[in-house]
Amino acid sequence: MAASKTRRSRAQSIVETVVGIMFLVPVVLFLLDVIVLVLANSANDNLAKSTCRAAASAVDTNNNGTLNAAVAAAQSVCTSFNCSSIIRDPQGKQNGSGTAMLTGFYYGAQNGPGSGPYSWPGALPPGAAATAQPASGQVGVITSILVQLPVPFPGFSSFPFVATDVEPIVSINP
Repeated sequence: MAASKTRRSRAQSIVETVVGIMFLVPVVLFLLDVIVLVLANSANDNLAKSTCRAAASAVDTNNNGTLNAAVAAAQSVCTSFNCSSIIRDPQGKQNGSGTAMLTGFYYGAQNGPGSGPYSWPGALPPGAAATAQPASGQVGVITSILVQLPVPFPGFSSFPFVATDVEPIVSINP
């Protein structure tokens, strides 16, 4: 009789463990996706800020317009952005040129060549909407990324993120 009670308690422990794991695994996988989304959103926000700061402080050394220097500086920051395997450009390319992540550029110069407002809106990902309308003396950028979830749930395999930033123009022409 004692052996029967021990066997039943072991079987009950195994059943409780299996049922507990069945509920715990999806929760852990969901939390992994949430962590990835938070980190990707932070990375896109940092990309927008870095891109905007580079464009705002771009100096025209080749005398071909401060606007061209600002666009080139913004594109070079996006090109050098290190993408992980889950972050893609808005068109879904994993190892694209990076310039596709710069989906909007607004330059509001006060005077001089390339005085604005100038806008170069690229293609935003489906369902994404963003605005960055700077005043005179400001530059604004819009960056977009597409995040592939490591553990996709049905209907939720990728999310677009759009970030905007506006900074004052701090460059001085030589």
